[in-house]
Amino acid sequence: MVLANLEFYSPKHVKLTIMKKWNFGFMVVALIVTSFFVSCNSDDDPEVSGSISVAVSGLPSGAVADIVVSGPNDYSETITASTELTGLNLGVYEFEITSVDHDGSRFVTADATMTVNLTDDTPESLSIEYAEWSSVNGIVGTWVSAGDDVAALLTSFFSVDSIVATFKADQTYEVLQYAGGSTTALTLEGTFSQTASSTGSIWTIQVDQTSPSTLTSEGIFEVTATANPNSMQYEIVQTSPDIGATAPTPEGGFGSTSAGAYGTTNIQVYKRRSY
Repeated sequence: MVLANLEFYSPKHVKLTIMKKWNFGFMVVALIVTSFFVSCNSDDDPEVSGSISVAVSGLPSGAVADIVVSGPNDYSETITASTELTGLNLGVYEFEITSVDHDGSRFVTADATMTVNLTDDTPESLSIEYAEWSSVNGIVGTWVSAGDDVAALLTSFFSVDSIVATFKADQTYEVLQYAGGSTTALTLEGTFSQTASSTGSIWTIQVDQTSPSTLTSEGIFEVTATANPNSMQYEIVQTSPDIGATAPTPEGGFGSTSAGAYGTTNIQVYKRRSY
């Protein structure tokens, strides 16, 4: 048994094994060297870059945009007007757009965030359009009416002394109505729809109250965006269930409830609390 083992592990066999190992080692070294040269050659290739042409519009003279651009490799830049971004690495670029306040008005865009994906060196373009808040969102926001701003009909018949009205972008609303000096509010809730009319900057509105009772009211409103804070005229009347009154119209203007029968007593004035 010992002689057999010695014969199996003969010098010839050992030499063959060493040669095989050496050949394998040579192949590994060759692969490493080849990879090194391939990598070096790749580094010499020019990197592909792209560009984005950004067009900013809708802001009045003197107003400055506030747009933060972020992208690959910690890229970050703030732009304030139309510009050309060049030499950009390929990848996704995000534009975060902040609203602009100017001369008592607020200017916004339809989207607060926009993206551009650079996949090759083909130039891309992005259009960022601002619009005055009231012309985009109408009545959306929180409004306060108090003291002499409360409609005379409300103070005379219901002793209302202040109102906080919140109209949300999802077309729901909440009105907190305070009366007789009480700190406890009557809460009115429901949904609304609004449409910009063709008469000046007057909008029409329909309010569908669901709590504390079910009813529908219709009317008009107009936001004065140049006032700081913004102010709003608001005139509305219940139309269902029918109480014998007709809603004011943009053509008739403010004071046109029931063809003017109520004069200015149904006009509510609000000041904006927040957007």
